[in-house]
Amino acid sequence: MRRALNITRKTVVAQNVEVAATFWERLIGLIGRSNLKPGAGLLIEPCRSVHTFFMRFPIDVIFIDGEGRVAGLISEMKAFCLSGEYRNVERALELPIGTIKASLTTLGDIVEFSEQPEVIKKFESPTTWRRPNSLHRWADKHGTG
Repeated sequence: MRRALNITRKTVVAQNVEVAATFWERLIGLIGRSNLKPGAGLLIEPCRSVHTFFMRFPIDVIFIDGEGRVAGLISEMKAFCLSGEYRNVERALELPIGTIKASLTTLGDIVEFSEQPEVIKKFESPTTWRRPNSLHRWADKHGTG
């Protein structure tokens, strides 16, 4: 997962951003979902326009150019609508309604995407490892235990 950060305003736009990069992922987008949870987002790339056909809920959309600059904003885009085409953008970030306002995002802001660090599992130290009983029996039998 990626995180979307508004560098200009020093705000988090979305904590959990999915990426739609293939033709089918971009075409389907959010169709079939009942909502978009707070903190979530769908980054569509490449993308110059979006639609909300067959969607069940409105969304906010941020259009971003190749330099990460916000080049277009749509607040509360209703279901069954088509946005205009933004010629100089490379991607669109679909968000829950109210996100643009909450993140203070405006035209010209810089939005960057960063990878979420993976959760690192804590391993036990080798001194706490235990052998299965069958290995204990083998070790005892062969004098290596």
